[in-house]
Amino acid sequence: MNKTKSFWNRFAPRDISLQRGLVIVAVCTAAFSGLYSSQWGERIERRAAHPIAFQIRHLLGMDPKIDPRLKVYAFDDSTLKYVDEEDLTLKQWADTLESFIKANPKAVIIPKLFGTPSGREYAKHFEKRIQQLPFPVITAAVLTHDASRAPLRMEQDFSDLESLAAAGKFQETLQSLTLPKASDLNPIGPHPTIEKAFSHVGHINYYDDFFFETFVRVNEKKALPAAPLLLADTLYFDDGDLYADGTEIPTDSRGRVLINMGDPSKYYERIYALKSVIKRASQGEQVTTLPDNSVVLLLFMFSPNVDMTQSPFGPIPEGLVLNAFVNSVLTKQWVRFLPMGVFWVAVFCLIGGALGLYFQGSQFWITLAAGTFSIFVAGCAAFSYGSIHTPWFFSGLGLLTTGATVFLEKYRLIDKKTRRVRAALDGLVPQRQLLEIIKQPLAELTKPSEHVTTIMFIDVIGFYLTAETQAPANVFLSLKDLLSRLTNTIHSFDGIVDKTTGDGMLCFFGYDYVTGKVDPEHANKALACAIEIQRTSLELNLKAHENHKALFPLRIGLNTGNVFIGDLGNSQRMDFTIIGHAINFAKRLESACEDYCVMLGASTYDLISLEPEGVGIKKKMLQIKHYQELIEGYEVDPLAQLQEQRQAALSAYWNFAHKAQHSPRWEVPESVRIEAITKTHGKGRVVNFSLGGMAIELDQYLARGVILEFHIESQSPELIEQLKKIGLPSLVGEIRWGRPKSNGLYLHGVALQNLTEDQSKEIQRILRSTVTSTTLRKTG
Repeated sequence: MNKTKSFWNRFAPRDISLQRGLVIVAVCTAAFSGLYSSQWGERIERRAAHPIAFQIRHLLGMDPKIDPRLKVYAFDDSTLKYVDEEDLTLKQWADTLESFIKANPKAVIIPKLFGTPSGREYAKHFEKRIQQLPFPVITAAVLTHDASRAPLRMEQDFSDLESLAAAGKFQETLQSLTLPKASDLNPIGPHPTIEKAFSHVGHINYYDDFFFETFVRVNEKKALPAAPLLLADTLYFDDGDLYADGTEIPTDSRGRVLINMGDPSKYYERIYALKSVIKRASQGEQVTTLPDNSVVLLLFMFSPNVDMTQSPFGPIPEGLVLNAFVNSVLTKQWVRFLPMGVFWVAVFCLIGGALGLYFQGSQFWITLAAGTFSIFVAGCAAFSYGSIHTPWFFSGLGLLTTGATVFLEKYRLIDKKTRRVRAALDGLVPQRQLLEIIKQPLAELTKPSEHVTTIMFIDVIGFYLTAETQAPANVFLSLKDLLSRLTNTIHSFDGIVDKTTGDGMLCFFGYDYVTGKVDPEHANKALACAIEIQRTSLELNLKAHENHKALFPLRIGLNTGNVFIGDLGNSQRMDFTIIGHAINFAKRLESACEDYCVMLGASTYDLISLEPEGVGIKKKMLQIKHYQELIEGYEVDPLAQLQEQRQAALSAYWNFAHKAQHSPRWEVPESVRIEAITKTHGKGRVVNFSLGGMAIELDQYLARGVILEFHIESQSPELIEQLKKIGLPSLVGEIRWGRPKSNGLYLHGVALQNLTEDQSKEIQRILRSTVTSTTLRKTG
């Protein structure tokens, strides 16, 4: 399993999974390969690809040369007018064909059925005269499902598939020949009265697709060859390929040749009116101007009877198509087919898919455009200079479409990821970093990783007390403004806001979502940021007090440790966050911190390289949940040199939130020593007391939340006896605040725990009675 994952990861593209990309590529490849092999693909090539290739070849002056041996005469309008009939009689045909005897052509081709000849009373003489000609007359037959007419006798070897297959070096099975399947068509040739006159009969079927079928099966053993192929002295199949006079005739997968046609105007220039031949024949004269071994093609191209067909150069008479086919037989200028055309279409689809998977932005579009253009140029060059038909159109279209489809799907996912990442991180990381994060691969971005960072926990002190004294809308807007300011400050120190907690924030420093690396200065930056926040908080609260607005003092805890960073969201939303024990400890540090101060964990303190100016740092013992022993912490006072402003801000907040002390507090002079003997923190002195609490001076600095177990000792034995009498020989209190004093002593505010109101009053009475009347003084 791990090997499979490593394989995928090794070749995984950016922003889209390899599996997803391969599915799209496979679908596009199958679609284009199937389309290329289908009749629809042929129609598309016929209408789009072939005209472009033929026209470009013509513009380059690379049209196939017309063989000078090809002599074309047309039964045109002038001939029609001269004959005054749409066809010649059998006697006129015999006279006309005999006029070529002296020129001794290789063959005469008449693309005419002779199914209903005129002047059939002359049939026997016509048959005898044609059979005596020294050259073959090649004429046409059609294939139809009509069985009412007698079929053409197909006794020649060129119609017998077994003979054609046996003539090659490799014995062919009839089923292996690349020919259309037998369809039991009925071949109809010249009229039965003159059928024996023609020994060379072939089809001239052209279906407007620029292709000519070399053979059309009549049944399993017989096939009708294309009429121009009968010009060959030898015709056979060898190893699946068709050969004429020892030269392979290139065909497509369906046994068809692509007509190698040039500019039609060049063919028109070589066509002469048949009228001149007919006139000479009627006078008993011979045609003597033909080149040696020439081929005479007699076409019917008069206006009422001309059949137009589609060609790469637009609509042309069907006779010109036959003209081009005959020219290819004579010159052996065939259009060859690139082997495995569907394979090349698939290859370029795969290449396009790879470009879409691995290339980005303008690099992709430039490469894709260059690749598509190169295929077009290569295909047209191969056709123009080598007469090689390549699947350039579908290859280029497949490259372009597959690449664009994968690329657009990738960018659809990128846009989706961008929106999800923005929703998850916008405002939590600096904007400049967010833009870089969005560019990161989603798989890398969401993959969890473990790093050492410094976590910052910020808490708004007494937020709910504040909310009770103000209109909810005002409190909400004031808090929103504060959190916005805090976010900007955190970002300025390269910090990341993990989340807001309503009345606080969880942040971390050091990790870079873009590079995935940790800044070694994360502890120093976090402390500098915390100091900046507290000093700004003091200024804001003093101004808010002057303007009678809500006050929000802050406590901050900093801890450094291992955290896991990643996406804890789902397919609907992202939730980039950090988890780990170090976060919980940062929260504990914040809870133990004094107002306007910063509490550092020992791990963070060890990483601080330089103590900031204008601050005080004191070691403080913290009581952390699940820890039996007290933990070392370090309290940073950013306002060490601004104590008056700090006290003013605190007093303003206490009054604002109705937290000011209203119960009397009694001081204990040093002359009347009341000691608090703790179990774990040594001996302390009670400095003052109130209902339910007291201030104790210790030589250890304890943090908020520390539970203090102690008993009272005094010079007065009555104090101890009275405490025992009410069942409180020892007391339990929670430290609510602390501050340094001189001579290494620290004053702590202790709230007594687990006491009833009566017990609190009784303790206060006992303490007051212990203090002598001469020193007792009410202070507040």
